[in-house]
Amino acid sequence: AAPPPPETVGVGLLIAAALLALCGAALLALSMVVQRYALAHPGPRVKMLCWKTTRMRAWVVGLVIYGVANGVYAAALSFGPLSVLGSLFTTLLVFNMIFARYMLGEELEPPRVIGALIILIGATCCAVSTPVDIETVFSPDEIAELFQRPEGITYICILFGLVLASVVSILIFERHYPNSHDGSNLQPPIWLAHVMAILYPASLGMDEGLAQIMMRSSVSMYNYCGEHGIMECHHWTVYVTLLLWIAFSIPNLWWFKVVFQRYEVTVALPIEYGAVNVCAICSGLIFFNEAAYFNSWQLPLMISGGCIIMLGIGISRVHCGGAQALKTSTCGVVADLCQAGWSCPAGWSEYFWYSVTAERSSPHRVATVAVAAEA
Repeated sequence: AAPPPPETVGVGLLIAAALLALCGAALLALSMVVQRYALAHPGPRVKMLCWKTTRMRAWVVGLVIYGVANGVYAAALSFGPLSVLGSLFTTLLVFNMIFARYMLGEELEPPRVIGALIILIGATCCAVSTPVDIETVFSPDEIAELFQRPEGITYICILFGLVLASVVSILIFERHYPNSHDGSNLQPPIWLAHVMAILYPASLGMDEGLAQIMMRSSVSMYNYCGEHGIMECHHWTVYVTLLLWIAFSIPNLWWFKVVFQRYEVTVALPIEYGAVNVCAICSGLIFFNEAAYFNSWQLPLMISGGCIIMLGIGISRVHCGGAQALKTSTCGVVADLCQAGWSCPAGWSEYFWYSVTAERSSPHRVATVAVAAEA
């Protein structure tokens, strides 16, 4: 007998999946802010709503919210493709900026806002380019075939190798430059601080990308087994993907603590979930073979969306404000151009100018601004 046709997602289910992904994004952003609030608080007890509790209990509350958020997102993956839902999930950057501003008092600096908005533009491109006839339910045999495809297993190995190399690098960095709230420990070179500020959250994002592949595979097979009988679940792929899902998810509990003790949420989260979104796109196109469903314009638009997301990540790293900020030539050029009379949004001139007044005498800076102004 001919095999049954693949089960695809319709418009109605795609909308439901998108709404669940947005709810999961809001909850995940809230969990990140709660964890950061607990870990960064200077005292032994923190205030949560109408009562005070220990920092560890407050952190556990954040972890519980994180678990609920992932449960909602797992439900969304039951109705939609990974590539589009992973893109929509980056809306947590907007929720994060709102929560961090009002719960942590973090400053919403222009580069962070612009970077987050550009990431969302890239995510929108990915969402618009995704066809609605992508297969969403896989049998255990079909998942086994995906793992046995040369493209699929190569992609998994490369992603796992990147995560492993990142973890080793971070452990070495933590040993030589342990984190301290008072800044008394040895400080790394500026170039290394820049690199690690990207590697910390990016490694967390890549690990979550691996977890999403296993979660997507497990949820899809459970849906298939629920429709075709429990006996269909007695397959090695069911057990392996579940174990790998747990194996890639549990380290996040410790990794969140390491990353968000060192970096503010609004600094780390755009990089982390920019990496998660790029992994979701690649996982959908390469591992789950969703590229086969794209037509001539959808695939280029999807790839362009991923490139736009990477651009947004880079812009979000331009950090100028604050007494301990890293001074960059980009900030100085923008400050001088705004002061020279160029059209800049309200408040930007003062923002960038304050950040670079100590570097006004740099000959390279003066030459750069002169060339830019003449252009």
